[in-house]
Amino acid sequence: MGKERILNYLNLYKSFGIEYCELIDLDKKFIINHELPNTIENLDTYVQHCSLCELSKNCNMRSLGTGNIHSNIYIVGINSDFTDAHIHTVLKNIVQNVLEYKLEDIYLTNLIKCNIKSINKSINENINLCKEYFIKQIDIIKPKYIITLGEAFNYLMENNQEISDISGNSYNYNDSKLLPLMDLEFIYKNPSYKQDMYKDLQKIKLLMEKE
Repeated sequence: MGKERILNYLNLYKSFGIEYCELIDLDKKFIINHELPNTIENLDTYVQHCSLCELSKNCNMRSLGTGNIHSNIYIVGINSDFTDAHIHTVLKNIVQNVLEYKLEDIYLTNLIKCNIKSINKSINENINLCKEYFIKQIDIIKPKYIITLGEAFNYLMENNQEISDISGNSYNYNDSKLLPLMDLEFIYKNPSYKQDMYKDLQKIKLLMEKE
């Protein structure tokens, strides 16, 4: 763990009035999940005060997500802009026309909680750090289904599979079913894959109807 990350970790504790924490093992993998609060309200407060990585330095807005936080269906990307008109159109078709849910009845979130415009391939460590907030979030809510977009699946499962090869399949993840799909922005830019995605969504829909 780098010196800057230790200081950010301690500053986060200090912002909540905590004056003492356990000894930090520099050789131990940095995991914050077990230190996080067990209510959504307090978890959101942690996110708003987070300064654990350099992404927070250029971020004026942080969010756990939008929609019905107690929904059985979570859709999670890495840094998806769900407000983008093109992505929103693809998303609406997925949710309303295929899964037959109202958009407001599901929950949309990202592994990156900072609202930033773009990320690059060099911040894998930051994503792995920030995803602990999402993991704690689903520990609290326990949604039945988590639909991952693009590489969000690999970050959660800690592997490196081609999403196009596994899209539409079902995986056990804690108390939820993890259901990978291709990234919405990729689908918008590559419309030839749209029919494949709809077939994968039909598989997901059948799974939901059987349970």
